[in-house]
Amino acid sequence: MLDRSSVMVTPFSYGVGHIRAARASDPGLVYDLIPTDYLDFLCAIGYNHAHIREPQGVSVLVEPKTLRFDKIGEEKNFKLTIKAKRNGLPKGYVFGELHWSDGHHQVRSPIVVGSSVAK
Repeated sequence: MLDRSSVMVTPFSYGVGHIRAARASDPGLVYDLIPTDYLDFLCAIGYNHAHIREPQGVSVLVEPKTLRFDKIGEEKNFKLTIKAKRNGLPKGYVFGELHWSDGHHQVRSPIVVGSSVAK
């Protein structure tokens, strides 16, 4: 992502994640779909609730891949295993994301890995 000055931004940058409300109120083309349409599509392509966007040079495994809750306020544990890939990490920080969704609610957690060792 780039900011208005075309400078690369990270999850540490000011304003990351903010939306432009005026643009959101007039989105242009909108598909007339209901949530069930999206869920049917996601199930057909094998989507599960745990989705990971791996940081560059890092492999990430989440266990379990699906969390099932039986009551409000219930807590569940999961484990993230982060390993450097064969070629190693780039120097500095690399960013990724863990995303959980039940098709209606969404929870996103940033994954930040720092390295002082170059490839």
